[in-house]
Amino acid sequence: MKEKIIYILILILMFSSVARVMSYTNISIEPTDSEPVGMDYSHNIMGEFGTRSSCEPCAIAHSALKNIYSNEWHPFYYISLVCAKNKHAYQRAVSEMGLWGYPTLFWDGGYKTNMGASSVEDAMDTYNNSIIKCGERNVKNIDLSLDLEWKRICSAQ
Repeated sequence: MKEKIIYILILILMFSSVARVMSYTNISIEPTDSEPVGMDYSHNIMGEFGTRSSCEPCAIAHSALKNIYSNEWHPFYYISLVCAKNKHAYQRAVSEMGLWGYPTLFWDGGYKTNMGASSVEDAMDTYNNSIIKCGERNVKNIDLSLDLEWKRICSAQ
């Protein structure tokens, strides 16, 4: 689980404009769980979920994502970009990805995009199809190395 969290955080840094961080520590990440379950995928698929906290269809979309992920049908990860609560999430979803309605799923950096969710079952079908399409395409392997400096911020009272 810890490796998945690190992998997701690195993807967030890689795909966001906030990734311009100075650093002195070298971290190399190599995915260890790249074997897909039941299908021959070319890579792990990344989903970016543009959402709001006060959005009923967003809860449906989240349930669909959670069901697909927990059943381990596909090698994919997703992050939630809660746009009304975080300016960086808003920047990524709206300015960089072109979000104009909630919920919206951007798969593999926008290779496939799904908007809306009427029911959990329909959303799962739609997301499964998009994940499969993303997994079928050939992508180049990357060798990622990050240099960063962790800064501890304390509030003194």
